[in-house]
Amino acid sequence: MSRALLNNAEIVDFVKANLIPVSAAVEQLQPSRYRTRESEQSKWFLPMAQKAMKEFGPAEFWKVFKTYQGLYVVGADGTPYMYKIGVAYDPEYFVDALKAAVAKFRSSPHQKIAEIAPVEGTGFRVDPSTSVVQVFSRIVPLPSGATISERSVGRDYMWITKDEVSELLAQRSRAPQAIVLPPTMVARMVRFHLLNHVGNIMRPFGENQVKKAEFKIVRVVERGDIVTFSFNGIFSSFCPKGADDAGEGSVDGNIAGEFDISKAEKKIARFRAYGEALAGGRNDSLKGRMYPVVFAAVEAKDRISQSVIPFWASVPSIAPTYEKPRITSK
Repeated sequence: MSRALLNNAEIVDFVKANLIPVSAAVEQLQPSRYRTRESEQSKWFLPMAQKAMKEFGPAEFWKVFKTYQGLYVVGADGTPYMYKIGVAYDPEYFVDALKAAVAKFRSSPHQKIAEIAPVEGTGFRVDPSTSVVQVFSRIVPLPSGATISERSVGRDYMWITKDEVSELLAQRSRAPQAIVLPPTMVARMVRFHLLNHVGNIMRPFGENQVKKAEFKIVRVVERGDIVTFSFNGIFSSFCPKGADDAGEGSVDGNIAGEFDISKAEKKIARFRAYGEALAGGRNDSLKGRMYPVVFAAVEAKDRISQSVIPFWASVPSIAPTYEKPRITSK
């Protein structure tokens, strides 16, 4: 469901009272498009989604995008009662659509199904040795004509691996000018996270599309178990038209921050960073226009952050690159 709809109290109240909300990634439920493993969940989802698309349309959406992403009201037996494309709908219209779907469900015969046991091995879990940082992005200031989606907040999780933390700890006794951020950590930030994720997910840049990634880091202080580092960087990425299927786009910006490392746990204990950039292309926000984006990043230790993995780590064709990314041109 779009962020704007989730912020509407009437919609939230209706969903809580009448539906069982479920969120799932189409990247995992549509194996043929995203090269994902087939699962019990995808076997249930695909026939239902095909029926919903055929009954509720619009047909041109499938013809253009070839994706089953969207908003569904569906019974446990796989009968769809509503399908809407995941865009910013008028809340009053959407509540009426939900009410009609629930009424149709309650008045229709539906097949009883046996309880389905959880499928082992299909859940995602973050490795306990991995540090998790939550990254936020916003278009600020907003240009004229910005949509509801473009006024929202982009969110994703970023991983910092145990090897990267160990590499930083090993450098802490070096002279200030000799300490460097691990190259994989820099590449992961620049290619996958310092992007515009507002309204939609901006496609990441290839290793040879990063034109500049100049990051400096210093050890600030070491007290007991905690080592504090500060860093700043400038970055620039560009993909020319026709270079890949994500289209032309660019991001030019800077970021500065500070983080604490626990020597005992070999994990990030605290992370604070802020950045600004000028971005354009490679997603559907403000097409054809350049716009300002701001970033914020903080440590994430809550239960959800330990089970919801970064978006690009969930796409099978990109996951190996996400874990060990490179930059081959600057």
